[in-house]
Amino acid sequence: MIITPLPSLDRTSPTFRTDLDAYFLTALPNFSTQLNVVVSDLVSLTEAATAAAELATESIQVVTDAASVATSKAAAAAGSATAASGSATAAAGSASTASTKAGESTTGATTATTKAAEAAASAAAALVARNEAEAIAVGDITGTSPTQFTNNAGMPAFVRAVPLVGLSTTSAAAVVAADSLLTAIGKLQAQSTAGGAAALTTADLFFYAGF
Repeated sequence: MIITPLPSLDRTSPTFRTDLDAYFLTALPNFSTQLNVVVSDLVSLTEAATAAAELATESIQVVTDAASVATSKAAAAAGSATAASGSATAAAGSASTASTKAGESTTGATTATTKAAEAAASAAAALVARNEAEAIAVGDITGTSPTQFTNNAGMPAFVRAVPLVGLSTTSAAAVVAADSLLTAIGKLQAQSTAGGAAALTTADLFFYAGF
């Protein structure tokens, strides 16, 4: 979702008062609504990425267990091949039978070794998937849409754009440098509501416009 930028205010414009009312009554509420949608989308994406990472971790465990079983079978098959070879040497009369057994054991060892290699490849693929899922899960929030993730250079702008929860418009006093952004906006709104009970200064407008 694209967030519509807040319009700038020109104190010298003959429509300044109308523009200011439209700013607080229309533009700012719309901006907050759009921002809330973006935040909700980001939360959903983060939850989905976390779930994917957990699933990848479980898959790695399953593949690791399979690789362990395959390795054990390969070792057992190799032992069987050795035993069959010893039996062929000891029992000259059963050399043909022992040779057949040895051939079967060798085939089993080869199959088990192939399965072990396949399991190892699956484990490597699962590890790559888990790393990708974790990279998505911990991606930093930057930009104005849920699909924009880069480092954390945009975090300050994101923090400044959160909804104005706790906004108070009871004081129409002039904005001062010690005021927080939330307090300053509340004063400006109170001044507008009171019909100019406290005159707006150039510093007030620059502060509110973000200059």
